[in-house]
Amino acid sequence: MKNLLAVALLSVAFTSFGAEEHPFGTMLLNGGRIEPVGMEMVEASNEHLNFCFATRFPDDSIYLNHSAGIHTVSEYGCRDYSLDNGHTWRKMPFDFGGFNAYQDRDGRKITVQCWDDKVSDTHVITRRILGPDGKSVTRETVTLKMPFESTFRLHREVLRLKDGRLLLTGYGRKKDAPKFFSFVIASGDDGKSWSYLSTILEDPAAKWPEGPNECAVIELADGGILAYVRVGGTSPLLQLRSSDGGRSWSAPEEIAKFCVAPAARILENGALLVITGRPKLYLLVDFTGTGKQYQRCMLYGGSGSSYASVLEVAPNRVMVIYDESDFGAWRNTGLFSRIMAMTLDVVRDDSARFTEVASPEAAKYDQFYSAGTGQNPEAGRIFMPSGFQKKGQEAYYEIIRIAERPHPVLHLELKGKSAPQKFAHFSSSVMPGSTKLEAGFEFRLTEAAGKKPQFAVRFCFDDRGDARRYGWIAFGLDKIVYRSSGKLENISFNPGTGFQAFELKASLDSGTYQLFLKGKDTPLFTAKLTSDPAISPGFTWGDGASDVEGGVDLSYIGINSGN
Repeated sequence: MKNLLAVALLSVAFTSFGAEEHPFGTMLLNGGRIEPVGMEMVEASNEHLNFCFATRFPDDSIYLNHSAGIHTVSEYGCRDYSLDNGHTWRKMPFDFGGFNAYQDRDGRKITVQCWDDKVSDTHVITRRILGPDGKSVTRETVTLKMPFESTFRLHREVLRLKDGRLLLTGYGRKKDAPKFFSFVIASGDDGKSWSYLSTILEDPAAKWPEGPNECAVIELADGGILAYVRVGGTSPLLQLRSSDGGRSWSAPEEIAKFCVAPAARILENGALLVITGRPKLYLLVDFTGTGKQYQRCMLYGGSGSSYASVLEVAPNRVMVIYDESDFGAWRNTGLFSRIMAMTLDVVRDDSARFTEVASPEAAKYDQFYSAGTGQNPEAGRIFMPSGFQKKGQEAYYEIIRIAERPHPVLHLELKGKSAPQKFAHFSSSVMPGSTKLEAGFEFRLTEAAGKKPQFAVRFCFDDRGDARRYGWIAFGLDKIVYRSSGKLENISFNPGTGFQAFELKASLDSGTYQLFLKGKDTPLFTAKLTSDPAISPGFTWGDGASDVEGGVDLSYIGINSGN
């Protein structure tokens, strides 16, 4: 549960969270929190394991589809199931899984399948019905007529609306169309027959890499329906709304910068969850249940397909089933891959809610902190303090209000002369295997007579070699000091006493890093990474060492790391 995303919004009026203790790794959010419960391994293999599609039924059984083998090379389908709410798993010997699955009014477990790449206005849907013995499967087929010719792929969950209808999304390519489009079909007779309901989104101008394809829908408390649509392998996730039961849709809006295989769930407490990713795996959480106030939690940062399922296995307790494999990396077989089941409690807490305004910076970064949330940096378990003390010590931090910003800022005093104050900073853990880093931060220096740099940032890649490589930058009133190939360099720079925003870009592959003024294309400098096996991987900021000393007001800081 490392590197969960901090609240991605600023605050006009803030409240501090109380002293209540939470499990290690708890993610504090606006309006609630995410608490880790446990992890179970579903399956391990020396083959790749990818693409997890799971459905949970009311009798606590869970059925899972996934793939094994190298994607598009030696890939084949697999099925697992659990009869005890995900505590133990076994292989399913019959052709029945959790992809496009639902329970009908008679209590039967059913999957709905069609993957037809023939351009036609007629497609055959197959229903697989699991027998009451849990061991036999019967098949039924039904023909669906489309109002146009297209290919036809049903993907990925069956949604039962409050009025009893079933909805199922799909995607295809219309005749002569350059890109995919997403659609939804409906059934009013419990899945015995299906009909085309509407096109959710299409791309006649071919502006998205793939066009709208993988999609999910969810019904809100007010009867509205949200659709989540993938448009490319590493493109933004689009959200659309319907107020007429899925017959028409609003214009799309971007809600995340990652979008593969979205799936959604509304919990008993009204919280709305969306699982998606690539790279990495994220949970979008909206405690209002409206689809208007998402906050992001990064659940897994390693290599994998980012195809996952989120299931409510008990009231407000979810199980996220996902893969850890070499998908999209080297197309080779590693030591082993595995499918994991992560269990989390989603706790809604209206007393932890604060007034928000949207921050355009927050959406750019996987990890983001602003004192506008009213939280100290470590509250969300993203940044951990080292050497900082309570106010009154030589190196301390506090949240304050100032006239220059509409939201609170984090004030740091970095005047430590001896341990532990000598090295005062906040640090985040690094993403394993990251080869690129982007960071943005806005601050002002507060010691007008300071002779030394007053604020520093340092990052270090975990390159899994003999020596880790890092970059270091320190900011003073008249210069910026940085390290390049082990040597201290500097450039003249006068930030004054006002706020300045910077952007940092680093690449392990090129062995360099650059610092920019926000919004500028020309770097202030380009430096070479320095090797040092003693430096810990991660990102740190603050630094009250003997060569960095003074004061700073931090407005925000954000970090992206990836490949």
